[in-house]
Amino acid sequence: MKQKVVLIIFFLLVIISGVLITQVEVNYDLEKYLPKDSEIKESINIYKDNFGDSSYAYIAIDEENVSKAINVKEKIELIEGVKQVLFVDDYLNELTYSIIRSYMPVETQSILDNTLASLLATGITYPEALYQLANYLPETQKEELQNQFTDSVSDSHMLFQVVFSTSSADLKTEESVDSVKILLDEENYDYKMKGDAISTAFTKNTIAKETTLITLIIIPLIIAILIIMSKSFFDIILFGIVAGSAIIINLGTNAFLPDISYITQSMAIALQLAISLDYIIFTINSYHGFREQGIEVAESVVLATKKSRRPVIASALTTGVSFLALAIMKFQIGLDIGIVFSKAILISLFTTLFLLPVLIRLFAGLIGKTKKKSKITDFTWFAKFGEKCSKYRYYFLGFLLIIITPLIYLQTQNEFTFGVNSFSASEGTAYYEDSNWIDENFGQKNNYIILVEKNNSLEAALYQKLINLDYVYNVDAGVYYKSVITDPLVLSSVIGSFYSDDYALFQVTVMSDVESETTFAQYEEMLNIVETTGFTENHIIGETAVSYHIKDIIVRDFTWVLVVAIIAIMIIIFFSFKNLLIPILLIVVIEVAVFLSMSIINVFDQDLVFLAYLIVSTILLGATIDYAILFTKRYMEERLEKGKTESIMKASIDATPSIVTSALLFIIAGLTIAMISSINSIAQIGLLIAVGAFVSMIFVLIILPQMLYIFDKFIIKSGLWQIIIIIIL
Repeated sequence: MKQKVVLIIFFLLVIISGVLITQVEVNYDLEKYLPKDSEIKESINIYKDNFGDSSYAYIAIDEENVSKAINVKEKIELIEGVKQVLFVDDYLNELTYSIIRSYMPVETQSILDNTLASLLATGITYPEALYQLANYLPETQKEELQNQFTDSVSDSHMLFQVVFSTSSADLKTEESVDSVKILLDEENYDYKMKGDAISTAFTKNTIAKETTLITLIIIPLIIAILIIMSKSFFDIILFGIVAGSAIIINLGTNAFLPDISYITQSMAIALQLAISLDYIIFTINSYHGFREQGIEVAESVVLATKKSRRPVIASALTTGVSFLALAIMKFQIGLDIGIVFSKAILISLFTTLFLLPVLIRLFAGLIGKTKKKSKITDFTWFAKFGEKCSKYRYYFLGFLLIIITPLIYLQTQNEFTFGVNSFSASEGTAYYEDSNWIDENFGQKNNYIILVEKNNSLEAALYQKLINLDYVYNVDAGVYYKSVITDPLVLSSVIGSFYSDDYALFQVTVMSDVESETTFAQYEEMLNIVETTGFTENHIIGETAVSYHIKDIIVRDFTWVLVVAIIAIMIIIFFSFKNLLIPILLIVVIEVAVFLSMSIINVFDQDLVFLAYLIVSTILLGATIDYAILFTKRYMEERLEKGKTESIMKASIDATPSIVTSALLFIIAGLTIAMISSINSIAQIGLLIAVGAFVSMIFVLIILPQMLYIFDKFIIKSGLWQIIIIIIL
């Protein structure tokens, strides 16, 4: 009766969760995770409150005729959701000419008027006429005008900057982008696009396709591993039922959260599958062990559940607290990842402890009938190999001691990217190629928005300071137009977008990338200029500003997350083993493995995404410590009756199949994500996980046994000291 209740409960949970999956909201706006009390978050909110939401796209079309391009621009402006389209005619027009003309002597004005009229009479557009007229101007003005022309016009392409009235994560923006694409397709244009509106849409569509593709690829690969490593063919069916139930329940219960990040969504199935199978493998292998001893099914299930309960719970707790440690991050994507994956661990634990034993009892006959005769899962040979390595055990200890300091130093030498730009598409994707093409042909542009209180004299002073910076390409501000436009009606129509009731807006364009040490230094200089000009309130926003603040936030997060995770894991291991030395030993072995993994990756990839590095460091610590716990648990059980050499041999034979299987699943999950994902940060997370799982497996199976042997005497004694300390406390 009890078994039927368990089956009914899980059946209902799976059905309900399957329906709820369609209700899960996915968030693609990483700025949402900035701390609410952070300076940059406040600045973004003030901008949105005063000037509205917006997003942008740079669009290059294969058009050689400026007049036709202006016609396309006008059609794009009619699309719903398009706020503004900036093209060369917005910079080189009658207003621009009148401003230039006003600075010239009367005689020169007459010459320029006649020359301009002659140029326009040939049928060219006003921007083209001004471009040619620039040859008659002083060198500084000539260069400025011609640069403004070539920023939008090349021999074969025209570049528009399209501003949308909604944020990049808003569905309406994606609909507007789609409408622009339809228009350009109808006009038979070949086009290239970049910008936050485009990258967000690319990310949405890519995640949706690639999550399905990753799942379709990873499942057959995992089945192949399980066929090789499992002791019964029917075990694979049990793996599928239990792990599948856990994954569906976890995905469905995400509907009770406000939303989850696209990073979490993209990794959810693959990582939970790799993690949850650990617990199932431990329990099923334990069941097979008792059955091979001739024990009846019912008793074998009870004994296997009892035997595996403590290491499985300890394993789940260590992995769970590692994810929960991410929740203390001020950059709140850590909370998002922490909640979803901690929940995944808890659900996987419950399905293993309650659903799996029922299924084993129910299908015991089929498990027995499909039992394999192959000895491929017999790792006695590996245990013997480990025994041969024992003569080098003190070399391994020396290796650990020597390598720790250099590895810690190498972590400080990694080249990281921090901001939203670091989550862009990977090399080889259409978005990446289009973005690079636009940068190479029209120049790399980095835009800032500066908000200050309205004050004409201070605005003028700020404008002069900014425009004189050698790396600033252009400054667009209302105070400039106030100084050159005398007609009140014209002035009012021009400066309306630069002012709200309380703030004046400066648009600053810098010809640089979004994120580098040089760019950050430029940002700091501009920030200092704004703050020292005399305004009582000022704000700077833009991709560089966001990246700068994210860097400041998550670098501090990393230390706290790592410390909290290590302490929490050590406490769990301490109470699991009732021993003082084992937690220290296991953490050292695994942390060295993790640091080594990160250093290996850094040799091949100089631009690590820091958030990926932080997340993976925590995931690997929590997930691969399971291997060390399982091995040490078997060693300590055998050590009660056997010597240390024999105990290590037996622990290797018993634990290696589960550890190797688990590590292979993690490696497959990580490599699949790395190879399939077009999102740079997600691909890096997958690669880091795969390398980390492999290195950790080697450390646990080769180095850990030698450390247990060397410190065996102290491990035994530290158990007694633990009892004394508890009594004293």
